[in-house]
Amino acid sequence: MPLLIEDAIDIEVLQKSKISVIGIGGSYSLCENLVRSGVVNLTIIDPDVVEKTNITRQGYVLSDIGKPKVLALRDHLLNINPAVNINALQKDFTLMNVEEVLSLVENTDLLLMLTDNFKCQAFGNKIATQYNLKTIWGGYHHKSRTGEIFFYLPGITPGCFRCAMSGRYKMQEEKPVKFSSACNTIFHSNWLDAQIGMLIFAILMNDTDGKEFSHWFDQHFEYNLIHLKSHPTAEKIFSHICGKDNRSFFNFGSIWEKIDQETIANGFDYNCPDCCKKEVAYETK
Repeated sequence: MPLLIEDAIDIEVLQKSKISVIGIGGSYSLCENLVRSGVVNLTIIDPDVVEKTNITRQGYVLSDIGKPKVLALRDHLLNINPAVNINALQKDFTLMNVEEVLSLVENTDLLLMLTDNFKCQAFGNKIATQYNLKTIWGGYHHKSRTGEIFFYLPGITPGCFRCAMSGRYKMQEEKPVKFSSACNTIFHSNWLDAQIGMLIFAILMNDTDGKEFSHWFDQHFEYNLIHLKSHPTAEKIFSHICGKDNRSFFNFGSIWEKIDQETIANGFDYNCPDCCKKEVAYETK
């Protein structure tokens, strides 16, 4: 019997794809649903253990409390598909040595940066730009009233994560800020995971013909920052696009913003140190 999802995605492409996920708290359901969809090569990296507070907002259960998150999720995924190849690493991504990072790069077709730790997100951008990795970032802010997804496709999207978030980089230099997950329910996590999941399909199927997720992006695509609105009073990002009265008619939606590469040629007073290759995560020579 043919699989009902074959018109949407190429199962063979998913089975061949190697996906690495940094931060598996809120992305628990994303990892689960990737495996249910046919992904069989998955690396998951997170330094934390399961706590009581994770039960209400993530997919973990009471018997997982005290276990490393990566091992609890690995066991759950193997119950869904015992044939899945899961590399579970209880590590801080930013503290991995060069050999570990190079091994990760060699075994990754798509990198997912799904942590609320800015230092980790910034390190992921250096890895993505240095090694030309397709990468997605995702998370919430402003009491989870707004969220964002950013994706970097080497050779297709001109701007990198640092280009899109240069203001945030400057803010972090002045005073480090930890982005809070306050008010983030499991429904927030699942909603964000679902949108990231469909974006994953679109990225992996971009060169595949005949599928619902085929050819979303041309060979040059500039709109790679997605703003999400999950609360009607979240006006800061959306009011200049939807008008001051956006709360009455726009919610549970998204807006895709054009991101230029921050270079002198594009009118900036500097060249982005990440995607213009002046700063690197690791020297490999």
